[in-house]
Amino acid sequence: MKRVQKNRSKFLTKFLAWFVATWFTIGIIAISISQCSVSDTSDRTNQKRDHVKTQQIELMHKKCAQVPLPKKERLTAKQTLRVHDLIKTHPIEEIRTMFFTKILNGNVCLGQRIYGEDDALFKPIPAISNYVPFLFVRDSILSTRREWLAQLVIYHEYVHYKHWLEGRLGNDTMEQEKIEVVSHEERMDHCKKIWYTEFEAYQKECVLAWELGTAARLAFCSIDQNSHTFPLIEKHIVDTHRWSETCANVWHGLVGSD
Repeated sequence: MKRVQKNRSKFLTKFLAWFVATWFTIGIIAISISQCSVSDTSDRTNQKRDHVKTQQIELMHKKCAQVPLPKKERLTAKQTLRVHDLIKTHPIEEIRTMFFTKILNGNVCLGQRIYGEDDALFKPIPAISNYVPFLFVRDSILSTRREWLAQLVIYHEYVHYKHWLEGRLGNDTMEQEKIEVVSHEERMDHCKKIWYTEFEAYQKECVLAWELGTAARLAFCSIDQNSHTFPLIEKHIVDTHRWSETCANVWHGLVGSD
């Protein structure tokens, strides 16, 4: 009798161990299947989102590619995608919303800056019946370690885009070769427009740099503690702007007037 009870006890123990192990295995398999399903769904969602994004970029790129560009600039899909992502995640809300939408719709085009000293450049490009606003960005500032600089220069050029929309910068102000053949009075007027719009763009760039904690990397963003201004901006414009030679006489008369 004791032997029968002992055998029954061993059987029940083995059965329970098998039962627990079996259901544990089933549970693990079920969890794995569930995770795979979630992962597959997530992958499909990401793939769909990437596909839509690629289509939008291609449509935008195709529309902008119809505009004849100067030899100094060009369009590249890979670079456009990188700038597109920087604008979409930009710290300035107006840039990552309104400006981003205009880019997606092809109302503002992105291009690659090839020559010149500028890291970025806003420039209206003449098309068949109107001017198309372009933002040209140099590849060298698009690396992850220089993203802080890309954010600042994109903001700087966005301020010029707004100047253009407001009529404070005309299409002719962007074409240096035209300014060099106009009358003295017209040249003075153009140079003054460039000076005041550049000064404002640099001021706003420096304010953002201080907010982001990157101002120490830009010498011209040093603050005068008494006046709370950026006194080195004027010198930076005179020393580095691509129109310094053309506008030198006018600009030297404006230094200290802001």
